[in-house]
Amino acid sequence: MSAVAEQQHQPPQAQDYQPRRSSVFRKFVGRLRTGSLTKHNHKGSLIPDTHDDAGPQDKSQETSPMNSAGMSPSYGFGGSSSSPPHSPEVPPRSRKTGSFSASAANWTAKIRTGRRESNTNTAAAAAAAAGAVLEAGDPATLWNEAYDSLRDGQDTAKLVSAYESIVTRELPKQVRLSGANASFSGCCEQERLDLLTTITTASMTKSLDPEADPEEVDLDDDTARDMIASTREAVEEQLEEYPATSLAWAGLCTMTPAALDTVISRHDWRGGLIHVVGRVSWYMQLGRLVAPSSWSDAGEFQSQQAEVRRDIVDLYRNVLEFQMNCVCAAASSTSERQADVADVVCWDDIRSVVRAVMRADEAIIETVCRCCATEARRALLDLDKDFKTLEERQEEEEAEKKAQKQSKE
Repeated sequence: MSAVAEQQHQPPQAQDYQPRRSSVFRKFVGRLRTGSLTKHNHKGSLIPDTHDDAGPQDKSQETSPMNSAGMSPSYGFGGSSSSPPHSPEVPPRSRKTGSFSASAANWTAKIRTGRRESNTNTAAAAAAAAGAVLEAGDPATLWNEAYDSLRDGQDTAKLVSAYESIVTRELPKQVRLSGANASFSGCCEQERLDLLTTITTASMTKSLDPEADPEEVDLDDDTARDMIASTREAVEEQLEEYPATSLAWAGLCTMTPAALDTVISRHDWRGGLIHVVGRVSWYMQLGRLVAPSSWSDAGEFQSQQAEVRRDIVDLYRNVLEFQMNCVCAAASSTSERQADVADVVCWDDIRSVVRAVMRADEAIIETVCRCCATEARRALLDLDKDFKTLEERQEEEEAEKKAQKQSKE
């Protein structure tokens, strides 16, 4: 991009958000993606422009959104703004009999047992699902790699620690009494997944009805409540096939409408949530890109598989980082006891985190459009959509019914 073009496409200055109708935020998300640029992607959505301080890049830098100049997030507690390299793999610790992770797994199983036992084809269905996941590359492996990259990163370790200290408070009493502490630092991957699954399933049983919680405050609109409900619905749909769903989305599932409302009252945060919450199912299905059956050309799959896998892990890392910032920001805003958490939140540069997510999404979409077989491409692109409130969805349904009625006449 030329210097003149860069100057013309400076992103807008951040400003405090004044509550307005939810439908207005579709336009804001577009501005957040591109500043003032009006370039469109394959679906008519706006494509994020290069950040205003971006300079010339070589080809190796362009392959990863986290390496783009000016796009790597800044973290509010010092250190380099560049994304830390992936840490070497650490062999998983063996699980001890009677550990708190076993208690978490038992608690989760009790919550979800009913519908499984009633299905006479459970064994066959589970085997088929396991085969599909194996072919696609276990999504848990991709999410764990992204999570561990944040946990071990010099600039993000404190953020992950604060996030874990917040979400572990949602563990049921039975599990806390078994010895679970405020973080997952002593857990292997399976133990961490068991605990986060317990947190997720327990959180989804909590009512979002304001009348059910006498301490719930009146909100300016129902956006926060609709976002949490939408996240929980998508998580429930994906959880049985992809247990790693809880690793990815436990944080948002634990939030209350009042807590989330303190986050979405800020421009860039709200735009990021509209983008991410609407794509929960999209993110969980991206493991299909690591399956040869999803590609139209076997040779192209072999040559690009490693690069695509890296792109997915980078995207997951960005999504997790944004979600952890949201959880910590909400905690610091709603509780004096969590005031220290504010130090790890990326308050001043959350726009870079959000745009890193959007740019990584666009890179994956380009791969899907260019390389995927027709069926896989359609299935994935149908999931690439922004969050919409219940009111907006109802308006769309009414408009669709009206159009169908007119076409019949």
